[in-house]
Formats: sequence, structure tokens, C-alpha cells
Amino acid sequence: MKKFNFWRIASLFMLVTCGLFACKDDPSEEVKPAQAVTGASLTPGFQQLTLSWTNPDPDNVEYVEISYTDVNGNKQTVRFDIKGAATSTYSFEANDLKTFEVTLITVTKDGQRSSPVTVSGTAKVTSKYDAILETVNVAAYGDFGVRATWENTAQTAANVVISYNGQTVQCNALTESEKLFENLASVETAFTVEIVNGDEKCSAPKIFLVTPLNLQARVDELLRSVNLQVGDPVDYQSYNVWVLWNNTIEVEAEITLDYGAETPLTYNTSESATGSLTLEDGAYEIVITVANAGGTSATKNVPLNIGSLPFNGPHNVSLSTVSVIDAIDFDEGGEGFAFHDSDDVNTFGENAYRETAVDIQTDDAGSTHIGQVGANEWLVYTVNAEQAGTYQVDMLFSSHSQQTIEIGKNNPGYIHLDVNGVNATGNVAVPDGYSWTIFRWMPVRKVSLNAGKNKIRLNVSSANMNIKALRFSAAPVEPTLIASWNFENESDLTQAATGSSPLKFGKYLSENLSEIPNNDANILTRVAGPADNNPAVLLPEAYFFFLDQSHGITANGGGSRMNEYTLVVDFMIPVHTGWLAVVQTDADNASHGSNWWDGDSEIFANAASHGFGWVNWIEYMQSNDAVFDGVWYRYVISAACGGKWFTQYLNGRMFNAGPIPENEDKRHGDYGSLDGKLSFDPAGLILFGDNDGESADVHVAGIRLYNGPLSRDEVEALGGFTTGE
Repeated sequence: MKKFNFWRIASLFMLVTCGLFACKDDPSEEVKPAQAVTGASLTPGFQQLTLSWTNPDPDNVEYVEISYTDVNGNKQTVRFDIKGAATSTYSFEANDLKTFEVTLITVTKDGQRSSPVTVSGTAKVTSKYDAILETVNVAAYGDFGVRATWENTAQTAANVVISYNGQTVQCNALTESEKLFENLASVETAFTVEIVNGDEKCSAPKIFLVTPLNLQARVDELLRSVNLQVGDPVDYQSYNVWVLWNNTIEVEAEITLDYGAETPLTYNTSESATGSLTLEDGAYEIVITVANAGGTSATKNVPLNIGSLPFNGPHNVSLSTVSVIDAIDFDEGGEGFAFHDSDDVNTFGENAYRETAVDIQTDDAGSTHIGQVGANEWLVYTVNAEQAGTYQVDMLFSSHSQQTIEIGKNNPGYIHLDVNGVNATGNVAVPDGYSWTIFRWMPVRKVSLNAGKNKIRLNVSSANMNIKALRFSAAPVEPTLIASWNFENESDLTQAATGSSPLKFGKYLSENLSEIPNNDANILTRVAGPADNNPAVLLPEAYFFFLDQSHGITANGGGSRMNEYTLVVDFMIPVHTGWLAVVQTDADNASHGSNWWDGDSEIFANAASHGFGWVNWIEYMQSNDAVFDGVWYRYVISAACGGKWFTQYLNGRMFNAGPIPENEDKRHGDYGSLDGKLSFDPAGLILFGDNDGESADVHVAGIRLYNGPLSRDEVEALGGFTTGE
């Protein structure tokens, strides 16, 4: 029998058991430690230290054991669970200037401990305000300012105090986080920053130096955006000027305009982008200055011509003299300011007198004028009046409508004058002059001028005319009615309504008037007039009315004949053939008015053409406001002989203008001169008389004679029996 071996059985049991269960190593074998942390460091913060490290085995390390001595000198050990983090941080109080030593040991899930890792660091914060001060930053803001920023990480009540250039700005550190300083006075500025709460301050101020600031470049940039733009006229003497700018740099600055006024205008660039001022017309040198609040500035000079300026002037006018302005001397200033023309070229070609779009024409005789002015064109003239007052304005023109004679068709166009932006005349009809080459004066209107500068704009409403000149003189004194007859006294049809002398009349006995007048009272008979209250007389064929010195015809106007007068005759021709003489300017009846060489001048009515006018000007002066049988007419002559004007009207409408300027057309002799054919001989004036039988029955409702010329306004106010409209 074998002996039982206890140790063999025990060994076998251990083998089986260890094969089924994990067994510990031999207690005598050394335990392997856990891996230590890496990258451990201490970072000081606001009243704390932050411990950072990298975990060597995140899935196996259970926690980190942190050992350190706290601010009170006590040993502290903290177990900090990692929970599988690859990196970890831990913060603890450190509110004093002190060097801390921290030991870290990792512990695995099965209790293994690593070797210790020791790190050290210093807590630098000695005041809770240092945290704000650390984050304050001062830096240049563009080229024009400085920007300070900060972050109150501790949310501590304090003030950020910034000092620069002798100024101090205080900001609330809790509610604000930045401050912007614009428009600095210099290109190098020192900033001092403090954190203050009552008497408590941060440990040390910070000084920031910002250099350089390019202020001049920014001011120059804004200056370049400033421009001036002339707007519509306020009147013909002043214009709106718009000041425009674009403040793209968004900095506050001022724009100053020095335009010669006592006080320059100033605009704030941040308030708007436009400004305006009103300037009288003229040439300006406007100084534009842009400046920032710190005094940096830039300046430029801008020449600016506003409106229109006198050309070949100044054009002075006076109440004591007669002044003539050539039409071609309209203002300088260009289209829309000095003139308006329907196209942008001189339709007559280049003119040596001046370069312009206005149609300047020079005829074969070398006369220069504005040619064939069209509808809605205008010209501006700057006129300097030596005295304020009422001036008579006349226009030297030529025209030729070439129309068939027809009532109411004698006017090729209309003009009106604006004085200082106001229509001063209303529409004024321009008669047919019956010639493009012969220029005649016509009265326009009386206008009021201010002393000094006035703007006269000659507007052409509708026209086809040449314009050569404007003439300014004192408005004539209202003339006196010196003789008139209205035939209201049926018992004495020659009785004067104005004056004391009866109306003289006679019959042609020969080719002169030596045996007349023959005032046979039975010759005149009462007939119906143009209205019930306006009677008339029948002047039989071969008879005439005769006016002489007894009726007030006396020399005036500086000559030996009656050079200034107005004659008004209301008449109707029942039936006539051929020619009817209406007015002869001489007492001698031996001449024939249709001959230009004769000594007098005659006005005729022609039955065949219905024309009316000076026969020896028939190709020039015949009226297209024609005279027809059976129609009442008010015929007016308004004369200021001696070159001023001679105008004729039918029923309030001017149909002829004259006289022909002296030496303009030699065929017509001295018609335009003092004591010429258009003046009256004091010895006698003949109405409806002729030397060779050119006569007819005529009904006459009134005769009026004035010792001076009625103005155009006054004649048109008289009106007529038909308007011819």
C-alpha cells in the first residue's frame, strides 16, 4: 500500500484553481506604479492659480491626487476625479504674492499610484483691479482717432480713467467696454490708463503711445468730396448754390465757405450732406476749408461764375440822356444764364464779333445784329441805372412777314421784357417792318428800374424778326391835349371840345391852298357815328380839314416844326375807289405825297388793296391791318421825330414803326430827322386833302391833337372801334 502524498494533491489543486481563476502574483513580486501626468503647469489668474495637465491613460486613471500648501500655510490634499478626460484643469485660491508648489499623483482603478510630479508657480495678482488693467488696450482707430477697450473679467465695480493731452475721461468698467477718441489735435498722443474705485487704484498705470495719426490725409479726403452746384435762378440777379459733400470717413468736421460775405457760412459734415446759399450773379473766388475739431484743416479755392455778367459793358443808362445798348452785347454767361437759343450753333456761321450759339448776323452793309430771332428765345442784359425811376424802352428791329393783307395779321411776333425777374411789360406786338434790311425804332413800354444793377431779359414769345438795339431814356412827360373836336354841338359842328378855335375846313380850288380854307358852315352835315353817344360829320369829297397854329400846332422837340405830337382821328370811309389821302404834313398842297422827293409826306388808304400807310413807303410801311369801306377806325400817329420813333396804330394795334434811322436808306431822305417830312408844318396840317383829286366822302367822329407823343401804353389804352383780334 502507497503512502498518501499531501503536497502533490495540494499542488494539483492549486494548478486547477489558478487555471480557472486569476491569481495574484507572488506577494514577494514588486507592484508596478501608474503612469504619471505630463505637461503639468501652474498659471496665475485673478486671485487664483490654475493647474493644467495631460492625462497619460484616460481610460485607466481614476483620479489625480493634488497636494499643496494653501495661502494660510496648511497642507491640503485634494482628490480630483478625471473621469476619462484627456486633459484637465483645477483652480484654487491664490490671492497673495507667493510661490506655490503642487504635487500630482495619478491613481488607477485598481489602486496603483504613480510617482509624484511636482510643479510650481507664482500668484502675481495683488489687487482685484489688476484683472481689468491687464485687458485694457489702446490702439489707433483709422487715421483720425484712438480706441481704448477693456474687459472686466471679474465683474468688479471700478472706473477706467484715461488721460491724454491734459484731458481726463472716466468710464464705468461694469457698463462700458470701450471709448473712442476722434479728431485728435496732434499726430503723437500719450495715454495714461488707471483703474480706480474710490481711493483704491491698481498697482501701476499703463502708458500707451499712439504714433503717428495721419489727420491731414483724412481732412484732404473729405475736402475732395466737397463740390458746388448752381441751381435754378431765384431771379435774374441771384441764384441758389448747393454745397454737396460725402463724409465717407465718418468723422466730425466743419466745412467753411468764404465767398466774400461779412460772415462765412459753416456746415457740420455729420449733420447732413448738403447746404445751400444764395449768391447774386457775378464772378466769385470761393474758399472752401475743411477742419476737424483738433484744428487740422485743408483749403482749396474754387472759381465760380454765377448767372450772367455784362459783355462790352457796363451798360449805363440815365434819366438825363438817351442810352443805346447793341443787341449783340447781351450778357456773358452761356446758355440758360445769359441767353436761350433754340440750337447750340450760330445758324449764320461763325461771327468775328463774338463766339456764341446766339444767331449773330452781319449784313452786306456791315451791320451786325441778332438775326431772325425764334419763338421762346431770350437774351439778358445787365443795365446799370444811374437813377431809379421810370424809363422808356425802345427796340430797333426789322421784320418782313410777307403776308397777304388781312385784318389782324400784321404782327409777326410778340416780345416782353422782364425786369429783375418780373414781367414788366406784358406781351408787346411787333409790327411788320416790310423789310429785313431797314431797321426801325418801336416803343416797347415804360419800365421802372432800380438805382444800380438791373437785369433786363428780352423774351421773344413768338417771332421772326431781327433785333439790333435797345434804347433807354426818361419816360416822356404825359403830353397835353391841345385841341379836339367831337361834333356834339349840332348847331355848330366846328366847335372845339378842347381849345378855343373852331375846326377849319376848305375845298380844293387849285393845286395850292392860297384861296382856302373856305369855312362854309353848310358844307358839314351830321351823320351817325360809331356809337349812339358818339356823333360824326360827313366831310364831302374834295373837302379837307385844316389845322394850323391857331389850333396849337407849334414848333417843338428842338426844331422849327412840330416834331413831337400825337394825332388821333376817328373815321369811316363809306365807299371809295383808288386812293384816298388821309394826312399831309405840309400846308402847301402843291406836292404829291407818293413822290419821295416832294417836301411833304402823305398817308393814304388804297381801295384796291385795302392797304393803309405812307404811300412813298408802300413796300415797307403798308398796313396789314387793312382799312375796309364801312368800318370805323381809330387812327393814331405818335411821333417823336429826330430819330426816336414814329409809330402808327389802327384800333389800338401798332402796324408801323419808324422813322427810318437817318442815312439808313437814302431814298427816303430825311424822314427820321428833326424837322423832317414826318414833322408837322405849323403853317398848316391837312386831313383828307390832296392836290390831285385823290379824295372821297369821309365820316369823321373825332379829332384830337396832343403836343407830345403818347406812349404805347397810352395809345393802346385808347383802344379803337374794332380790335381786329
